[in-house]
Amino acid sequence: MIEAGNVPYFPNLDDWNGDFWRHDYLIFITAQGILFAVNADSADSALDEIADYAERHMPGLVSSYDEMVRDGYTDLEIEEYVVAGNHSVYFTTHNITIKELR
Repeated sequence: MIEAGNVPYFPNLDDWNGDFWRHDYLIFITAQGILFAVNADSADSALDEIADYAERHMPGLVSSYDEMVRDGYTDLEIEEYVVAGNHSVYFTTHNITIKELR
């Protein structure tokens, strides 16, 4: 559940401030305890924004397929993780909560 008091990261702050897309989302990555506020066209697009942001600024939050294989994951295990972003990276947690604000 989304908890009050968490300060969110804004991976696309200009879009958020300009209300560019039709929807606002709060996405909580619970295993890491990280909250994101994203303005996007869909929940999938919001996850793409977070994945791209995390790839640049929070590399432990996402991994490439090759990194996961090097870490000992099988293809079957990798398929259980959410993949998103321009480079198709995998979130390193299964605990993702999405709440659409509007």
